[in-house]
Amino acid sequence: MTLGDGTTIAADGLVIATGAVAKTLYTARNLNGVHTLRTLGDAVSLKRDLAAGPSSVAVIGA
Repeated sequence: MTLGDGTTIAADGLVIATGAVAKTLYTARNLNGVHTLRTLGDAVSLKRDLAAGPSSVAVIGA
């Protein structure tokens, strides 16, 4: 990724957060493996679950 000042940052992935408010389904709030990404801690939790090697992943967003 190249910043406006020309600085280049290497990354394996990139998340573009547009500032929208994440909605969660009431029935999914306490299910294992369901994540809403808002904070670095949320991302760390997702990474930990993905490291366990799920057989499939669904990403849902608008």
